[in-house]
Amino acid sequence: QLWEPGAAVRCMQELGMVRECEGTLLDVLGDRIDQYLGGEEQGADDERFESSLLGKASGWVERHPVAWLSCVYLSGSEPSEETTQRLASLQHRLRHHFYESFAELRIHTFFDMISSFPDSAPAVEDLRNCLQKTHLYRQFVSSLKLSLERRLLQPGVPTSVIIEMYFSTVKALIVIDGSGI
Repeated sequence: QLWEPGAAVRCMQELGMVRECEGTLLDVLGDRIDQYLGGEEQGADDERFESSLLGKASGWVERHPVAWLSCVYLSGSEPSEETTQRLASLQHRLRHHFYESFAELRIHTFFDMISSFPDSAPAVEDLRNCLQKTHLYRQFVSSLKLSLERRLLQPGVPTSVIIEMYFSTVKALIVIDGSGI
């Protein structure tokens, strides 16, 4: 079980190799976060935007990868100030990875959120919260522009659909950034 610090971690601690393996540990935990988010994002198309997933997913990250990292660094002897600071830095990096990954998933599906807005308001709010933490606004704008060009602004799309999507887009963007800039 990945979340049980086992013999390998104890060996790394005994040999003083935990710090040398930090990059690998973060890569493995980041991959595990991505796998979890990929599974959470799957679901019935009609229902995947109707409720917030951010709280549930961030709780899982705290209970599993972040807590596991704490076990690796804090088990055994009394941790030094340097170890405690190092752990806090690594936990921050893990959390940031989570918010970036979650934001990228929501950015990728934003056009679908617009299509079902206002029912998708909880998912839009998740994206807003992630964007505030990660500042992936440029990626968001680029993705939205590309989605609108490829999926909406095409010959044959009825004008009424374009106008309806325009209004939904404006309403969803107000949730993302209430300043209207």
